[in-house]
Amino acid sequence: MSYYKDTYKKNIRANDDGTYPSTTYRRWTGMRQRCINPKHPAFIYYGGRGIRICERWLNSFEAFLADMGEAPPGLWLDRIDSNKGYEPGNCRWVTPEESAKNRSKTGPKINPNSLLQKAKRAGIPYIRVIQRMRMGWTEEQALSIPVQRRGGMTLHDRELYGIRGGARGGQ
Repeated sequence: MSYYKDTYKKNIRANDDGTYPSTTYRRWTGMRQRCINPKHPAFIYYGGRGIRICERWLNSFEAFLADMGEAPPGLWLDRIDSNKGYEPGNCRWVTPEESAKNRSKTGPKINPNSLLQKAKRAGIPYIRVIQRMRMGWTEEQALSIPVQRRGGMTLHDRELYGIRGGARGGQ
């Protein structure tokens, strides 16, 4: 059995019904994944940026729990200084809104000419553009022809004719 599975089973703190790990445990495992797993989608913002976990917390949920206590309902784990790592003096429990205020202003550079950005500017779902191009549409067609909604009218037609709501005239 791998180290991760051993740690998970040893440290699992089930809810009252015995089926799920506690919120605090999930916050700890999320922190670890963001910082040490290069395959995690957020790794580039954490481990890839040099954000580390202190030795005390890295492999010990018990130490993390002793220092931070149980996560209050609805609160997230936050670093006070977003350029420093996860350590006792730099972490706190905050609301999602408070956490957003502390977010780093830098991230991966966004290419304004990417298909995703073009789709956003055109107001067409990215997946729809991809589907259209797979069906043989040109990029220009996929990005310029409005998406048809239920009832056969485009959003543009609804605005043009002053129609609000869905095809049945709802609000």
